[in-house]
Amino acid sequence: MARDKLAKQLEELEQEKERLRENLTRLEGEKRSNNFGKYEKEKMRADLERAESDKARLAAKVEALSAEKISTEKRAEELSRQEARKSSTQQVRGSSKTARRDFYINLRA
Repeated sequence: MARDKLAKQLEELEQEKERLRENLTRLEGEKRSNNFGKYEKEKMRADLERAESDKARLAAKVEALSAEKISTEKRAEELSRQEARKSSTQQVRGSSKTARRDFYINLRA
């Protein structure tokens, strides 16, 4: 009878050992899946941070290009005004020459 009890206890211990192994295997699997989720989360966070830094860099570029565009437009406007002044000055000079020539022609006549 003592042998039967020992055999029964041995069998129960083996079953308990097998159950613990199964639980350990299941827990290790869950740990891997949770770590995989952590890795994916960290990767997504890094991608998001990289996208935000790219967005900030591109926004700064757009701002710089906008400022350059405004500066170029102002310069073009200024050059246009200078060209208009130069053109009107030449017309005044041309008309004064014509007026002098007409004056001399009228004096001779």
